[in-house]
Amino acid sequence: MQPQPINLPHPLAVLLRGGQPTASTPNLPAPDPVDVLRQLLSMTHDYLQVEPDENDKAEMVKVALILQRLLAKDQQDKDTLMGGSSSVMRALRKSA
Repeated sequence: MQPQPINLPHPLAVLLRGGQPTASTPNLPAPDPVDVLRQLLSMTHDYLQVEPDENDKAEMVKVALILQRLLAKDQQDKDTLMGGSSSVMRALRKSA
């Protein structure tokens, strides 16, 4: 099975590969942090499907839990900004 390419913003991809962004590096808009978290969470699930080592899987589960907590915190922050209690906002989201 071939590894799937990771869709990182170009400047970040350049830095991760050890390079420096140059003047020719396009100024792309910053990605939505929630979308990035969801993409990372999806990749952890993909990893868990193919990784045979149980210790490595256990470590990746920890990573997935951290990502899930970050998503939950973001949702809680949005609920607070909208002025509703978290239980009311959760009920509204479920009814939509």
